[in-house]
Amino acid sequence: MNAALPLATVDATATAAFLALAAHAIRHRDRPGAASAGLLWAALTAATAALAVNRANALGDQTALWLVVAAWIAAVAAWTAFACSYTGRGPAVTRRAATLAACCVAITAAATVSAGSVTGPLGALLRVSTSVLQTTVISAGLFGVFLVVRAAIAGDLPAGLAGALSIGGLAVSLLLFSMSVVDAGNPSTLPAATSAYLAVAATGYVGATLRYDLFGGTPGATPLARRVILEEMTEAVVVVDRERRLVDANRAAEDALGVTVASDAGQPVADVLGFEPAAAAEGTTHVDTPTGRRTVAVSESPLTNDHGDEVGTSYRLADVTDVETRKQRLEVFDRVLRHNLRNDLDAVRGFAGALADDAPVDGDDVTRRIRQTATGLVDVGDSVARANHLMTRDQRRDDRVDAVALARDVAADVREHADCELSVSASTTGIALRTDRAVLRTALLEVTENAVEHSNQPRPTATIAVSASEERVRFTVRDDGPGIPERERAVLLEGEETPLEHGSGVGLWLVSWAVTRLGGHLTIHCDDAGSQVVVDLPGRIHSDPL
Repeated sequence: MNAALPLATVDATATAAFLALAAHAIRHRDRPGAASAGLLWAALTAATAALAVNRANALGDQTALWLVVAAWIAAVAAWTAFACSYTGRGPAVTRRAATLAACCVAITAAATVSAGSVTGPLGALLRVSTSVLQTTVISAGLFGVFLVVRAAIAGDLPAGLAGALSIGGLAVSLLLFSMSVVDAGNPSTLPAATSAYLAVAATGYVGATLRYDLFGGTPGATPLARRVILEEMTEAVVVVDRERRLVDANRAAEDALGVTVASDAGQPVADVLGFEPAAAAEGTTHVDTPTGRRTVAVSESPLTNDHGDEVGTSYRLADVTDVETRKQRLEVFDRVLRHNLRNDLDAVRGFAGALADDAPVDGDDVTRRIRQTATGLVDVGDSVARANHLMTRDQRRDDRVDAVALARDVAADVREHADCELSVSASTTGIALRTDRAVLRTALLEVTENAVEHSNQPRPTATIAVSASEERVRFTVRDDGPGIPERERAVLLEGEETPLEHGSGVGLWLVSWAVTRLGGHLTIHCDDAGSQVVVDLPGRIHSDPL
């Protein structure tokens, strides 16, 4: 009795401390982690009270043991929930998760209480299961300690506060080891170590609450905000360290750029993305993505620690493909209105004036030139309308297209309107892809018609060749004409028109916009033998012809 008195005093003091902590948590129950902390300290109040009463010989050893064990299981679950809520890390503490945790606590407590009373094979199985469940409880508690330490390392918690909480969390999580010498079937006085563990836990939690105003701030908001903001951003964000290795990326980057943080973290960012973002910072670059070639605007922000040392860099990669294409359309349409239409209408007005003034001109020739100019204007207007319709559709369709069949369909259409020799060749059968059939057909038709119409041969000759690699389909249109003028190609490759440098029509721009919309890549080669326009598209499907 006398030997147990000092321990009873320690337990009573711990009981008072945990009770005060529980009341404090209830008063601040609207703060992050307060509800879980209240349950934690209420469970520990029950444990220390059972010990105090037992040491005063007012409660049997067996009952005290089961009360302490049950309180320990509940306390560890509450501690883990507190660590998740308070730090903003780990799994979310939802109502469903809380219900599941309560069920696990009840099952573990029931298994622990009944393990010693069941004999035979069933008893052995129950004891093994109990050991597994108790190990799981300890692991959960240690995970809570890990979350607190991790938050401190990240700068979200003061080191002293994290240390005090970790001391309390460790004491609670490992409390079961203090009772390892107790015979559950015939317990004697509970060990002094159990009181010591609980006293240490009380000291840690009291220090965290009084010294650091535990519920005065919201430390979990920092990582939570960081995670939510990063993941909710529609623009891709990647983070690299000082060695230019990928550290993190948000969901938008994983979806748009094909980045997989789980496997790509630690790899050079240039290898993961296919380009070095620092080289394109504050500008634009072209990127090959799972959905095709896109134009992205790259902006960078240095990352520094609390001492001002740069520890890495974050890059925001905004897809500006549609913005760039819209800008090009406006430039081209502006040129058509200011240059093509004005010049052609001036010519028509001049021809008409010559006829009206009875000037000495060849009337048939003037009429022919008026008709030719008017036809050209109609063609330009049709091209503008077709381009505008093509590029202003809300969504790109995802059709399954037989590439060879589409090429043959385009060739047949061109043959109906022009006297030419036009053939289709394919490197293999069964070339299919997922793309917008209407947009692709428009691009191929425009390229093939240009190849035939601008030929200087009596009977133009052209070929549409279809080939495929592992993940791409290529359409190559070759002709025997004079070639596309260097100025036209230069403007197209530069991606913008100026008053001094601009194209003469809309056709090539229409092809470029269509290929861009499909996520493809357009290249043009010209030599003495003619022109070669190559359209590369992503997304080959290995199948038989449709």
